[in-house]
Amino acid sequence: MSSSIDYREILRFQFHLRRLRNPRYSLRAFARDCKISPSRISEVFNQHNHLSIGSGRKIAEYLGLSSQMSQHFISSIGLYSGRSDARKATGKGLTKKKAAGDDSCAPFAEKPPILAT
Repeated sequence: MSSSIDYREILRFQFHLRRLRNPRYSLRAFARDCKISPSRISEVFNQHNHLSIGSGRKIAEYLGLSSQMSQHFISSIGLYSGRSDARKATGKGLTKKKAAGDDSCAPFAEKPPILAT
Protein backbone atom coordinates (compact mmCIF):
# COMPACT_ATOMS: atom_id res chain seq x y z
CA MET A 1 0.00 0.00 0.00
CA SER A 2 1.26 3.52 -0.70
CA SER A 3 2.42 5.88 2.01
CA SER A 4 -0.88 7.76 2.00
CA ILE A 5 -4.47 6.64 2.06
CA ASP A 6 -6.45 7.26 -1.09
CA TYR A 7 -9.65 9.08 -0.22
CA ARG A 8 -11.54 6.53 -2.32
CA GLU A 9 -10.54 3.84 0.19
CA ILE A 10 -12.13 5.87 2.97
CA LEU A 11 -15.30 6.24 0.88
CA ARG A 12 -15.33 2.53 0.05
CA PHE A 13 -14.82 1.67 3.71
CA GLN A 14 -17.74 3.88 4.71
CA PHE A 15 -19.88 2.29 2.02
CA HIS A 16 -18.83 -1.18 3.22
CA LEU A 17 -19.74 -0.35 6.84
CA ARG A 18 -23.18 0.78 5.77
CA ARG A 19 -23.67 -2.38 3.69
CA LEU A 20 -22.75 -4.50 6.71
CA ARG A 21 -25.53 -2.83 8.67
CA ASN A 22 -27.97 -3.12 5.77
CA PRO A 23 -27.13 -5.61 2.98
CA ARG A 24 -29.65 -3.88 0.70
CA TYR A 25 -27.85 -0.54 1.02
CA SER A 26 -26.99 0.54 -2.52
CA LEU A 27 -24.49 2.80 -4.19
CA ARG A 28 -27.43 5.04 -5.06
CA ALA A 29 -28.32 5.31 -1.35
CA PHE A 30 -24.69 6.07 -0.51
CA ALA A 31 -24.62 8.81 -3.15
CA ARG A 32 -27.82 10.23 -1.66
CA ASP A 33 -26.20 10.26 1.81
CA CYS A 34 -23.12 11.99 0.35
CA LYS A 35 -25.41 14.42 -1.47
CA ILE A 36 -23.84 13.79 -4.87
CA SER A 37 -25.21 12.05 -7.93
CA PRO A 38 -24.95 8.26 -8.25
CA SER A 39 -23.01 8.64 -11.50
CA ARG A 40 -20.50 10.94 -9.82
CA ILE A 41 -19.86 8.54 -6.92
CA SER A 42 -19.44 5.72 -9.43
CA GLU A 43 -16.93 7.80 -11.43
CA VAL A 44 -14.98 8.53 -8.25
CA PHE A 45 -14.94 4.87 -7.19
CA ASN A 46 -13.82 3.80 -10.68
CA GLN A 47 -11.09 6.49 -10.82
CA HIS A 48 -12.67 8.28 -13.77
CA ASN A 49 -13.16 11.49 -11.80
CA HIS A 50 -11.95 13.16 -8.60
CA LEU A 51 -13.70 15.03 -5.85
CA SER A 52 -12.90 18.67 -5.23
CA ILE A 53 -11.64 19.67 -1.81
CA GLY A 54 -14.90 21.57 -1.22
CA SER A 55 -16.99 18.51 -2.09
CA GLY A 56 -14.76 16.41 0.15
CA ARG A 57 -15.37 18.69 3.12
CA LYS A 58 -19.12 18.44 2.63
CA ILE A 59 -19.04 14.67 2.18
CA ALA A 60 -16.90 14.23 5.30
CA GLU A 61 -19.51 16.19 7.24
CA TYR A 62 -22.46 14.30 5.71
CA LEU A 63 -20.84 10.94 6.51
CA GLY A 64 -20.04 12.00 10.06
CA LEU A 65 -16.29 11.35 9.82
CA SER A 66 -14.25 12.20 12.90
CA SER A 67 -12.23 15.42 12.70
CA GLN A 68 -9.00 13.45 12.34
CA MET A 69 -10.40 11.20 9.62
CA SER A 70 -11.90 14.24 7.86
CA GLN A 71 -8.48 15.84 7.83
CA HIS A 72 -6.91 12.73 6.28
CA PHE A 73 -9.78 12.45 3.78
CA ILE A 74 -9.43 16.07 2.63
CA SER A 75 -5.62 15.88 2.54
CA SER A 76 -5.83 12.81 0.33
CA ILE A 77 -8.18 14.61 -2.04
CA GLY A 78 -5.61 17.41 -2.23
CA LEU A 79 -2.93 14.92 -3.26
CA TYR A 80 -5.00 13.40 -6.04
CA SER A 81 -7.03 16.27 -7.39
CA GLY A 82 -5.27 19.54 -6.57
CA ARG A 83 -5.16 21.81 -9.59
CA SER A 84 -1.96 23.53 -8.56
CA ASP A 85 1.19 22.68 -6.67
CA ALA A 86 -0.04 24.84 -3.79
CA ARG A 87 -3.30 22.90 -3.54
CA LYS A 88 -1.51 19.58 -3.86
CA ALA A 89 0.71 20.66 -0.97
CA THR A 90 -2.44 20.52 1.18
CA GLY A 91 -2.22 16.74 0.99
CA LYS A 92 1.51 16.44 1.56
CA GLY A 93 1.12 16.62 5.36
CA LEU A 94 -0.63 13.24 5.29
CA THR A 95 2.28 11.66 3.43
CA LYS A 96 4.83 13.15 5.83
CA LYS A 97 2.87 12.03 8.91
CA LYS A 98 2.57 8.50 7.55
CA ALA A 99 6.28 8.39 6.68
CA ALA A 100 7.12 9.56 10.19
CA GLY A 101 5.28 6.57 11.62
CA ASP A 102 2.01 8.26 12.52
CA ASP A 103 -0.44 5.37 12.67
CA SER A 104 -3.58 7.49 13.12
CA CYS A 105 -4.89 5.87 9.94
CA ALA A 106 -4.36 2.36 11.27
CA PRO A 107 -8.00 1.27 10.83
CA PHE A 108 -7.46 1.62 7.10
CA ALA A 109 -4.11 -0.18 6.95
CA GLU A 110 -5.86 -3.32 5.78
CA LYS A 111 -8.76 -3.37 3.35
CA PRO A 112 -12.02 -4.91 4.48
CA PRO A 113 -12.58 -8.33 2.87
CA ILE A 114 -15.02 -6.94 0.34
CA LEU A 115 -12.40 -4.43 -0.86
CA ALA A 116 -9.47 -6.84 -1.04
CA THR A 117 -10.02 -7.53 -4.75
